[in-house]
Amino acid sequence: MDKKAFQNSRKSILIDVANLNLETILNIISNYFEKGSFERVKIFVPNNIKEKINSVRRKVERIDKPVYGINTGFGKLFNKIISDNKLQELQCNLIYSHTAGYGKKINDFVVFLTLLIRLRQLLIGYSGISWEMIEKIIDLVENQELPEIPFYTSVGASGDLIPLSHIFLKIIENYNPKPKESIAFINGTSYSLANFIIGLFFIEKLIDFSNFVIVVSSIAGNIDFSHFSEKLKKTKFSKYFRQVIEDINNYINLNSFFKDRNTLLQAPYSYRCYPQIMESMYGLLDLSCYFAQSELNSNTDNPLVVDEEFISAGNFHGNTISTLSDHLKIHIFQVANMSFQRMNHLLNPDFIIVDEGLNSGFMISHYLASHLLVELKNNCLPISMENFPVSLNQEDLVSFSENNSKKLLKCAYLSSIILSIEFMLALQRIKLNNIQDFNWDKTFEKFFKTDLREVV
Repeated sequence: MDKKAFQNSRKSILIDVANLNLETILNIISNYFEKGSFERVKIFVPNNIKEKINSVRRKVERIDKPVYGINTGFGKLFNKIISDNKLQELQCNLIYSHTAGYGKKINDFVVFLTLLIRLRQLLIGYSGISWEMIEKIIDLVENQELPEIPFYTSVGASGDLIPLSHIFLKIIENYNPKPKESIAFINGTSYSLANFIIGLFFIEKLIDFSNFVIVVSSIAGNIDFSHFSEKLKKTKFSKYFRQVIEDINNYINLNSFFKDRNTLLQAPYSYRCYPQIMESMYGLLDLSCYFAQSELNSNTDNPLVVDEEFISAGNFHGNTISTLSDHLKIHIFQVANMSFQRMNHLLNPDFIIVDEGLNSGFMISHYLASHLLVELKNNCLPISMENFPVSLNQEDLVSFSENNSKKLLKCAYLSSIILSIEFMLALQRIKLNNIQDFNWDKTFEKFFKTDLREVV
């Protein structure tokens, strides 16, 4: 997506940010990646939310004792009490010290999505920020005045401190943060969550593409469709297994005349066991969407102001995003690995070319797939199990949710390339075998409208 197309779109959509849900976020992502443009947004916040924000803010302004993040130092320096005349300086210094990222800037759309998610989380109403600050965030979202976030930043422990600090630095260019406001903004999972939800969007696309490709490869490889019979739905309890079967048959039924072929009944497992392997991916995607929705609708900073009490808790920790990313990456690898194995069968015995020997055909396309598969495997290594404590062991268990959510995007991208290679081989085998009546041009067009390269 061209940055100019993103910023110069004249349309706008109204978003009731107090009721922002995962479906709305996914639609925004779809507009950006599939339609080639991004609609500006107009933010609506119900009056009762504004009243709650102001009410909680008054509790912050009335404090007369040390409260972490308001009149103390941060992290390991929590026991350092700050005098009243230094409280605004404290908030600014926090941002100046925490804008410590490095590397090329990330895609503007990810910044926008992070801002929108952060706005939603702050409006839950337990952060203790002012309505004036909310208005500053809304201005950035509506006007798309997007700050730059460098690529290397957070550990996802006390929130996405560094990337959110880079955003808040833009806000304090023309706004003096009040006590609690800087830490309220940066102690959250919004950046990790933005990447994670983009990952969920592309994983859904990846699954659909994989289901389509295995049907095309089954036609090319003369695989019997009885392996995907709808009657199998009676044999397994899992609703996700039944959904895989239905989704595959939706593509089979588009060309039902291929059902009665003289075919290979005992197909290799990369074909025959595909529904059984994919069912857990369906289930995990469903679970991941549940937790993404939960995180979107949660106050994730610290401390939180709940019923007159200031509570220091760990809502800012990114463990859920990180561990789910690890599990999703494993399933993405399985999709790519099955694809790679099916290529061995499609290429046999002639590398899908006439005059084999004189021509090498698609031999080396498989080499590329092998290269991509090992690259994918290395990106799939579990990160949530890693732990390099920071802040002099105050943050002694970190999640690396940002690293992992970005790795999730990279894995989805690599897997889609591997599937595209298989698709190319299957089409060539169909052509050389002179298989008639295969015409799904309009079906597979839809899979090539999205491009993940700009966010990986």
